[in-house]
Formats: sequence, C-alpha cells, structure tokens
Amino acid sequence: MYNVIMRPRPSWVLLAILLVACRDGSAPPPNPYPSPFPVVDLGVISSEPRGGVIGFITTNPSGTLIAGTEVDSLGVTAKGFLWNMGTRTDLGSLGGNTTEVGAVNDSGQVVGSSKTQTYPFSTHAFLWQKGAMKDLGTLGGINSVAHAMNNRGQIVGESTTAGDSIHAFLWQNGIMTDLGTLNGGFSSAALAINDSGDVVGESWTAFREIHAVLWRKGSITDLGTTPGCSTAKALNNLGQIVGETFWRIESSYYCNSGPPINTVPVLWRDGVMSSIDNLADSSTARSMNVGAPAQVVGWFGTYSTNAHAFVWQNNAKIDLGTLGGPTSYAFSVTYAGDVLGKAELPGTPRKWHAVFWKVGLPR
Repeated sequence: MYNVIMRPRPSWVLLAILLVACRDGSAPPPNPYPSPFPVVDLGVISSEPRGGVIGFITTNPSGTLIAGTEVDSLGVTAKGFLWNMGTRTDLGSLGGNTTEVGAVNDSGQVVGSSKTQTYPFSTHAFLWQKGAMKDLGTLGGINSVAHAMNNRGQIVGESTTAGDSIHAFLWQNGIMTDLGTLNGGFSSAALAINDSGDVVGESWTAFREIHAVLWRKGSITDLGTTPGCSTAKALNNLGQIVGETFWRIESSYYCNSGPPINTVPVLWRDGVMSSIDNLADSSTARSMNVGAPAQVVGWFGTYSTNAHAFVWQNNAKIDLGTLGGPTSYAFSVTYAGDVLGKAELPGTPRKWHAVFWKVGLPR
C-alpha cells in the first residue's frame, strides 16, 4: 500500500508539485482514505485561489496535457483551460461568458462548447488549436456541443436541428455530418470516438426509450439494454465499450426524463453486454483506456458527499482513495494506465486538487 505523494523524475509533474507545495512545519494528519497506488498531486492547476473551482478535467491519451473547466464560486460562469508543463492557457470563448471542455488529443487540440456573444446567446461546439477557437456551427439549429475527439482530429457531439430535434454529429475536414437516430427517434448524442472512427453514444427509439448505440462506417447499431435504458460513454481501440443501464424516476415513460437512478455500469465485448463485476448500483463509469483492454475509471457513491474514484481492471474494482477529504472523481486514463481526476483535501472550505493515480496497465 502507498500513502505518499509520489516523487516523479524531473518533469512538468515535479514542477507542478513544487509550485503548489506549501508546508508550515507541522505533520499532516493521517489520510483516512489512502490510495493503493502512488499519487501525483498536481495542485489546483487552475485559478482556484481567485474564487474558482475545478470542474471536469481530462487528459490526452499520452498524458502530457490536461484540459478542463473552471467554474466560478457562484456557478455563473465557466472557463476552459489547457495545462501544459505547469503553464495554464485560458482558451477564451466564442464571445459569451462560458466555455466548457470536452476533450483534448495528443496534438493539443481541445474541443467543447462555448456561449456566443450575439442573440440568442446560444452554445456552439468549438475546436481550439494553436491559440485560436473555431466555431463548429450546428446542424441547422441553435445549439451544439462537442463531447469527444480522437487523435485523427475527428470530433463528435450533439446539435439541435432545424426541426428542433437533437442529433448526434461527426465533424471532420470542416464538415458537420448528422449521424441520425434509431428508427426515427427524436434525439441522439455521440459521446466518444476511438482512433478507428467508431462512435458510441445514445439514441431515443421511436418508442421514446433510450438505448446505447454504435455508429460505424455510416451505420447505427442498437447495443440493447436491460429493462430500463442504456447509454454508451467510452470505447477503446479494441472495440470494447463501457456505459450504463439505468432508470429515471420522474417520467410518464420509464427512462427518458428526470435524474437517472439505479445506474449499473456495463461493458460490451463483441456486441455482448454484461454488467461489470464488483461495481454496485450508483456507480458511474466515466471513461476507459483507449489503448488497453477493459480498463475502466469513474466513481461510486453519492456525487457531492462521499463519491470515491475507482479503476476497474482484471474484473476487480479498486478504490483510488482521496487526498484526505471525503470525495474523489476519476475522469480519464492514459495509454500508460495513469488515471486523471480530482481529489478533495481535508478541512473547510472544501478544496480539490487535480491528481494522477499511477495505476499502470492491467496485467
């Protein structure tokens, strides 16, 4: 068991630790939630001391860049940033007061969504590269959001259409393509893409059920569900897909509105869905290693009070612990098996640091 902050070789990680280190000479209290893996504490990485809070963060597959969203203390505005070798770059916006990050790739390209400046002050998907933010437009409607991107620069997300429905899209070479829905369903969303161009997400059916789907070479495949609904959140280059089945409680239908309940992480291998062993209800499977077989990360427990980050590999769930506070969250994982997330420190006011858990690849 490790209960230390790992001291890596001289690198941008070491620089980050030196920049945020603060010692008053007293011994820190024992961590009640130690990690079984070495932990690299990256500090706040954003402008949190000026009142912001780290929200979602993600890393590129090689683990050299971090992109994320910082929300102000009132929850009114959000800023996107890229963190590289200890240097933070604000991504700017499309003119509005909110920018949220979805993904970053090994070329340093970042995608997400940003508010526009002109009426109706809509939200548009963006691509940020080499210091400039590009508006990716929509499928004819008002809003769009980019959720993910691969190392080939292909971008996926969702957009409103001219008919006010919401459809998944694939953006490449300057063109946004409508990926459609299952059997004429009203809505779909593309949530992840691997380096082969396979896309996963979710779609309503004509019966207003929500099913996990796979888009491959222009065709959409229903991945199925158990009683209730399903969504696919991530996939790797081997074609393995991770997602969830769930119910919703506030609905005239059984799963298309209201907050999800009874979420159960699931894994698709060769098109066959199975529950992920040792992950109980109310676990959130957030992402998986693009380059390794079935290495899944996320969190379990109640999100705001006692959630703990986990990695699932070799058919076992491992609690990644915290930095001494009650919560932690795992958002993404690198080719090498390093898990990026945020972990809470002890004390009040509540504060989270970005961390890398040095898990390594499944054996």
